[in-house]
Amino acid sequence: MFRKEFKVKSNCQLKTSDKKKLYATILNAFTQLTDADLQIVMPIKESINQAKITTAQDDTINVYICRGLPLILYINDKIIPTIYFLWNYPNLLYGFEVTNFVVDKLMQGADLMVPGIIKNEGDNPYGQVKLNEIVCIRRQNNKAAVAVGFSLMSSADMTRTCGRGRGVEIVHIYGDYLYKMATEKLQIPIISVENVEIDPVVDVVEEAIADIQIENNSENLEQSEPNLSPDEIVMNLFLLTLKKSNKINLPILTNLFYKNYMLSNLPTNMEFDIKKTKYKKLSTFLNEMEKDNLIKLQNINNVQSIIEINTDSEQIIGFRNQIKENAEEPTCTAHEGTERVEISETYVVNSNVLILFTKFGHKKNDCLSAQEVRKLTCEYVKAENLQDPTNKGLVVLDPILSRVTQAKTAKLDWKTLIDKILSLMGNCYEVRKNDSIISSGKGRIPNIEIATRIRSGNKKVTIVDNLEIYGVDLQEISRECQHGLATSTTLNRVPSRKGMQFQVQGCHAGYIKKLLTEKYCIPIKYFSD
Repeated sequence: MFRKEFKVKSNCQLKTSDKKKLYATILNAFTQLTDADLQIVMPIKESINQAKITTAQDDTINVYICRGLPLILYINDKIIPTIYFLWNYPNLLYGFEVTNFVVDKLMQGADLMVPGIIKNEGDNPYGQVKLNEIVCIRRQNNKAAVAVGFSLMSSADMTRTCGRGRGVEIVHIYGDYLYKMATEKLQIPIISVENVEIDPVVDVVEEAIADIQIENNSENLEQSEPNLSPDEIVMNLFLLTLKKSNKINLPILTNLFYKNYMLSNLPTNMEFDIKKTKYKKLSTFLNEMEKDNLIKLQNINNVQSIIEINTDSEQIIGFRNQIKENAEEPTCTAHEGTERVEISETYVVNSNVLILFTKFGHKKNDCLSAQEVRKLTCEYVKAENLQDPTNKGLVVLDPILSRVTQAKTAKLDWKTLIDKILSLMGNCYEVRKNDSIISSGKGRIPNIEIATRIRSGNKKVTIVDNLEIYGVDLQEISRECQHGLATSTTLNRVPSRKGMQFQVQGCHAGYIKKLLTEKYCIPIKYFSD
């Protein structure tokens, strides 16, 4: 149903009364769920959007979205959970097990044929499914759903036909456009068949997340933090996250806390695996932290959440980060079909510094990179023997350097000297894409400005300025946001701005910033705070 792109007709935020009606409908459809269960995945305090979409087959469907994830579908008066919802409650629907080969066929658009189902042992090889019952499909030995659909036969009919015919009509599957609608596309977790009733589901999800290796150069790792043990690293990441806890909305699922907050504090030149700690599992570690009165946990139906952070703890207040921040920008590989943007900022030789750079054959209005300015300044100091013999970190100012810097002292340290020279020079920039100049100008390159504004009717919109300067195709990013956020976008001409202003309905600053840094590879320093 969602193998082809769909159109988003509308996307609006539900009122509290509408949320309660939605909760009642879901709980009525799935009696094994409690209101407390639902609050974990779709908290009443969180924004829940209803997106009305039209599929390629002209079917109109309501999609309910919370925390950027499409969780519930409303099709022909039936409530259907998405795979994102089912990963939190793997026993909610009956699941047919299949092989990886069959999953690949389903992803190509096929329905599930009965011969492709792995039969159970005993008297009910196909379970006890009714005709037109909502079921899920999962890989062998993994309770995590990969697809959702309607049974085209009852279990009795499957047995009666000797395992022939179409078994399940696929509605939604991992990798389709509904899956891609999420702001953060999660990978299929590993949920153990044997332990699903005992261990919290989130433990298994966390272990899957913990298996993700952060790509790293081992030589850089040794240079970065050679003395920290895995236990010290996890404690450092945890306390650093708690110290920044004002950015966290509670309650929060522990797997999201780990992935979105703890791991985000890990430098890119460093790797970490929680299985290498003495705790082995995130849930074990968090239980220890609860005993230390740092956090308060809540377990409802084997789903673990953090509901409180003790910000008054002396351990948090007195914490000092032992992991050095990575000084380099994270490497970025442009997505397929997206050309990488190259931004060069240079400094212009002007009358303030001309007397210094004429020594090297440069004239007014010549452009130099910051590295060239440093190199030429160092060459000048060495050529004139201006380095302080008693302290190599200081430079003795001769008449030329004194005139340029206008310093009131006889000596300056290297950093202050070079920073002073750079601050006195003019600026210019050039943006290239595929060896073609996209934009250029004098002065500093304007930052990308992302802001949230309130329009009439208390509606919030996210406004983005200066995208065209960085070579961003506004039509392309509009389509990206429409599908990724299930919302509307517009382009406006603003007299006080150069180029078009990009506007997205709703509060989506974080999503847009992530999209621009990850897909378009625009460094974070070019964004206004």
